Amino acid sequence: MAGRVVTLDCSPEQAVQLAEALRTYVEAAYPPGGSPCAQVARETLLDTARQLAADDGPATIPRRQRHLVRAAIAWYYGPDGPASHHPEGRILMELGGQL
Repeated sequence: MAGRVVTLDCSPEQAVQLAEALRTYVEAAYPPGGSPCAQVARETLLDTARQLAADDGPATIPRRQRHLVRAAIAWYYGPDGPASHHPEGRILMELGGQL
């Protein structure tokens, strides 16, 4: 399974912040009631966010989702994102670069 996931080098607190960024992105990009394909993407990304928030071990992202998680981080912490002024935004953007 190691080849199917990407491990992020982050603290549990940072993983929780990344989970929040992913949940917020999913709500904006994949609202309820979209196409069946969009709903599958929505649910799998929300599952990943739940895993990030709950795990005490290393934060892992399914390899197939890495570009979507990277996009979520860039949007959330980017200049026009909801957390553009987050004190750890730059560090969390760097974590997105690990994907």
